[in-house]
Amino acid sequence: MRRFLNDCGHHRARLCHLAGGALPDQERASVENHLTTCAGCRKYYDEIKSLTVPLANWEKSLSHIEPATALKARWEKDFQEATRPVHPARFALLISILDWCHDMIWPCRRIWTGFAAIWLAIFAINFSTRDTSQTLVMKSSRPSLEMVRACLDSEGFLADWTKPGKSRVAPPPKQALPTPRSQQRLRIFRA
Repeated sequence: MRRFLNDCGHHRARLCHLAGGALPDQERASVENHLTTCAGCRKYYDEIKSLTVPLANWEKSLSHIEPATALKARWEKDFQEATRPVHPARFALLISILDWCHDMIWPCRRIWTGFAAIWLAIFAINFSTRDTSQTLVMKSSRPSLEMVRACLDSEGFLADWTKPGKSRVAPPPKQALPTPRSQQRLRIFRA
């Protein structure tokens, strides 16, 4: 609705195209008719035309300027690097990891550095507070007498179990109740 009431706003968008010489002939007549009747649009068109004329003739006005040979060499080198084939497949994973690091880690490098410092501190605390006395006792101590007897009983059970011709019925499980010391001493003397 605003566009229909403001005819100058509708034509001002086309004035830039007219000043640059890019307005089609069908629309040119209506814009030129509006320029003859509207002083504000004529002033705007003159300002735009004063800017576009030097830009349209830039080749003539800047023809004497040549780039330096060092600049030409740098442009040639940059162009060759840009047209160089993509990295070999063996480096593709490494390049993608580096690109990911550049995109994800580098912008937040202080946060990631803080995380790394915290992880190292936790690792150092865990390593320094580890109780090595228990592992040394386990390595240097001899097995108890009950442990040795249990191993010997299991070997005898396996030997009896693997004998040919014997029924394969498992013996009932032994009760895990502690035996009094008097019976333990008797067992030692009987053995």
